[in-house]
Amino acid sequence: MSSNTLFYMFIILSAVILGSCKSKKALIKELEALDIQAKTKASEIIPKIKAADFDFEWISAKIKTKYKTSGGDGQSFTTYLKIRKDSIIWATITYLNIPVMTSIITPDSVKVLNKKDKKYFLGSIDYVTDVFKVPIDYYQIQNLLVGNPISLDTTEDHYLVDIDDDIYLSSLKQSELAPILKGEKIHFGWVYRYWINELFKTGKTILDNPGRGNSLEITQTDYNKKNGMLFPNKTRASFVSQKDSIDIRINYNKVKVDVPQTLKFSIPSRYTPYEE
Repeated sequence: MSSNTLFYMFIILSAVILGSCKSKKALIKELEALDIQAKTKASEIIPKIKAADFDFEWISAKIKTKYKTSGGDGQSFTTYLKIRKDSIIWATITYLNIPVMTSIITPDSVKVLNKKDKKYFLGSIDYVTDVFKVPIDYYQIQNLLVGNPISLDTTEDHYLVDIDDDIYLSSLKQSELAPILKGEKIHFGWVYRYWINELFKTGKTILDNPGRGNSLEITQTDYNKKNGMLFPNKTRASFVSQKDSIDIRINYNKVKVDVPQTLKFSIPSRYTPYEE
């Protein structure tokens, strides 16, 4: 455990012990001081997280993918991924070495070609939010795929909290977050939490809206260097809503960085659109 972590835990413990011996007014002041300390610590960590971002112009990879829903549906397949930074995410899914689906995501659109059923879909990027019930856009999907933190807005306040010996960055103060996690308070807004590992990468991220029962949990492990930067070879993303849950696991291999790629997508005339 680092000296910074020990110091912070000491501050937490001191606030609890001293607060129990003071009046209500003094306790509030102590909590306010703690919030300032937590905000300061977070502001020191976030630049280090951003400095550890995986930066690239092009990336391509072969991915072993597993997909499972709460209804019991599950599949394993291979995904061929190509990304041109901030421009396009191209992916083709193959099953038994046969291409079955190709998709393209841009900052404002989603295109899907179902080669098995001879159908296609053209829609807005908002479709992703509608399907997974989380506030995620093109850039957050791109960050998820390369191991950068999603939805970490450096212009917003964050706090380093310690709840039940679990230390992480949060978009809410500890005094606000604790009763929500305990079920003592209903909260309908989105809460962002980031568990930062010793490499200043997000080992785990949780975005959840407790009042609506929607959440996204991401875990990323097996970091290795690609082009001198850390890249997660294993990612798990679990989407949960009141009606369903989707669990996706992706294991990377054959990753290439900054090698320009050809991105093809065309809709054959015999294909028909998905019905709304």
